[in-house]
Amino acid sequence: MYQPSFVAAMAAAMALVATASSSAAALPTRPLNDTGMTRCVDPYKTYGALKAVSVPCRGTAQDGEFGRDVTRRKPSDGAAGFSFTRVCGSGEAAGQGACSQHPALGPGRNDWACTQDQVTGLLWEVKTSDGGPRDAGTGYTNLRPGDLGYGSPTDAAGYVAAMNTEAMCGSRRWRVPQIDELQSIVDFGLAWSFIAGIDPDFFPNSITNFWSSTSNAWEPDESFYQQGSGGSVDLPRTSYGQFLTVRLVSGEWGDARRADAARLSSVRFQPSADAEEVLDTQTGLVWRRCAIGQTWNGLTCAGVAQRLDWFTALARGQLEAGQTGKAWRLPNVKELSSIVDHTRSGTALIDTQAFPATSPDYFWTSTPLQIQGLPGRYSATNGWYVRFGDGYVFQGYLSLPQLVRLVRNAD
Repeated sequence: MYQPSFVAAMAAAMALVATASSSAAALPTRPLNDTGMTRCVDPYKTYGALKAVSVPCRGTAQDGEFGRDVTRRKPSDGAAGFSFTRVCGSGEAAGQGACSQHPALGPGRNDWACTQDQVTGLLWEVKTSDGGPRDAGTGYTNLRPGDLGYGSPTDAAGYVAAMNTEAMCGSRRWRVPQIDELQSIVDFGLAWSFIAGIDPDFFPNSITNFWSSTSNAWEPDESFYQQGSGGSVDLPRTSYGQFLTVRLVSGEWGDARRADAARLSSVRFQPSADAEEVLDTQTGLVWRRCAIGQTWNGLTCAGVAQRLDWFTALARGQLEAGQTGKAWRLPNVKELSSIVDHTRSGTALIDTQAFPATSPDYFWTSTPLQIQGLPGRYSATNGWYVRFGDGYVFQGYLSLPQLVRLVRNAD
């Protein structure tokens, strides 16, 4: 059996979670990583040193007030609520068998080659700086079957085949990750700071852009890629010169995602008794079916969705929480992205039974953005949003009115 004990144990654990999650009341099968954003901003501190454009998060209703980075921070295994384990090329975890407690990055069987995400269960390739196929500077095309060059040594499919032949870190199930999987390890607290938005202690040699296996629903010849800043947009797969880095993943999370798209969409989202909310059984989050400004009329979301600037959107979530006694809030960027359905090609890339009459436009997240300009100087005028017409994750001015959908954790 090529799969060593550590990877096998993780796979078994994730399978048990998936089995236990077959009903709406079960544990989530796709736990979300936190965003890594631990700082908060206000409208009156918009430019200066990072400390000067940051305020205490308590009571702000911003991303930094909630999540694993508040409740489960353990700096020894990852910053801001992330939890990672180094894995040697043999598939043994750091401190297990011949894999030392602090293995050095390298090509050998007992060298560090992969990183296991303990929250999602995904096993990730770690990039090198040795000039070889795994080097962070080695770019690949991302072609589709039938395209000239598909599966060649310079194409992502060829790279996948090579790493599966090698059984890197004990796995022969390596693949190009989906865009939401790539986003799961982004540290948005590092984004736009002239370094890649990912924990450098567990993902060294990271650069800016990584291919995903997610196609644009409108243009199948275009594929999404993860920007180092944290955003995700797409590029033509076959355009000359589109050689981006590929970070491979191994694990069940993406396989379950594809199954959802094919047959589990109606099972995933469970409406409340009054049908005004839906429970996402995959993440454990409860969503308002309708955007702010719309109302549920028994059949659909009626009315016109209201556009709010970012600080007003945050306050609206606090108001709804106070009025209903439920902890409604603006979702963070990973939470909102989790309900994008890239397999759809309708007006909005979302389950339209669970979320009817959803606009294809921009929806605010609670995740702010502090952009580094001059050394040591930051602008805190932007935040992250998700556009449901194409699934883009990008940033815009906090003063711009955008649409709002509220979320809360399940009771």
